[in-house]
Amino acid sequence: MFYIHFDEQGNILSAANHNDAPLYTEVTKEIYEDFIFGRKQFHEYKMAEDIRIKGKMVLVPVEYDSSSEDKHQSGKIKQDANIDSGIQILQNKTHFILNNYMDHNIQLQLSAGKDYYKEYYIVNNKNRYILLETFRINLKKFALKDSIKIKNKHKDKKVAILTHGSHIPHVHITEE
Repeated sequence: MFYIHFDEQGNILSAANHNDAPLYTEVTKEIYEDFIFGRKQFHEYKMAEDIRIKGKMVLVPVEYDSSSEDKHQSGKIKQDANIDSGIQILQNKTHFILNNYMDHNIQLQLSAGKDYYKEYYIVNNKNRYILLETFRINLKKFALKDSIKIKNKHKDKKVAILTHGSHIPHVHITEE
């Protein structure tokens, strides 16, 4: 059996083959060896409570690796009804609803890291240079929710939503 010892904030203190510590979790031999042989560094990871299974602790990177390929390129969020994993923005006449369909690993990494703000730009559908409104969400907090509601001030206008590139896929749906 192999264990990771950690403190109340989730900071990793040691990796060992004993559980003589107040806070510990069992890990695989591979993870244990990654820490012991220096392939992984203690300060680059922390323990976080699994957001779906209360009391279960999981190992997550402190900083989310955003160098992976972007699933959404900078620019207009595509109009599509299908999304397997990501953020769905549903627009109706009174508000936008952001639905959280992010996969479990992305939610864990976002919730364990630092605050991660994402800014969205509401623009004219025909001319993206006409900015109508902006809103910003903290993806760390959003990862722990199913959805959030944002007031739509442009009830009768056809709009597009722009944002910077992201490792999280996005889709925009307009309800009539």
